[in-house]
Amino acid sequence: KILEAGVRLLLRSHNGVRVRVKSRLDELIRGRVEAVHLSGSSWCSKLRLTARELVITVPGQARLDYGELLGGRVRLTETARGWAEAVFDASDFGNFLTYPQVQAAAPRVAGTSFIFKRDGVVIDRAAGRVFFKGLLSGRQITVSLEASNDDFAPTARLLRADDGSGGGGDSAEAAEVEEALTRFFRGLAVDLAGVKLRFAALRLDAAAP
Repeated sequence: KILEAGVRLLLRSHNGVRVRVKSRLDELIRGRVEAVHLSGSSWCSKLRLTARELVITVPGQARLDYGELLGGRVRLTETARGWAEAVFDASDFGNFLTYPQVQAAAPRVAGTSFIFKRDGVVIDRAAGRVFFKGLLSGRQITVSLEASNDDFAPTARLLRADDGSGGGGDSAEAAEVEEALTRFFRGLAVDLAGVKLRFAALRLDAAAP
């Protein structure tokens, strides 16, 4: 319950927070926890990063700053590894793309930063693709993001420039944009209130509402 209260301090709104942790209270106060499992639904952070569902699990021992947790920030005092899964709808993914840390890390192509747009995200579950829009050198382009068949690693494909110029420029430029965005998503990591989350895989659930 103490950890759940701390997590709620990180959020603007939510529809439930659940924390399961293996630790005695005296150990927790000293910052020692084991097998932490954090989950919730309809989360919205203070910087408006949203998710239908979010699950974070650290299966092994971890150490955190208990005082900072009570103040609304998770700061691990020793590195701990785990896994996380975020379930996004189209609106959530638009918020993710324009999250300040994501936009700040956006790739540069030919000396120009790619600017993600919040609106225009379309999730095609049947095709296994996510479509989004962005600006490059003043032109709006549409990109598809799809998962590879083997490890679900995200791959970007440039579809078109919305100004009618076909594939967003010549084939060399299109290939450069695709390579830059693919490398960006495969290496992307964001800090969520002290927890570093890496965009490791993309999976679309055809059964999702």
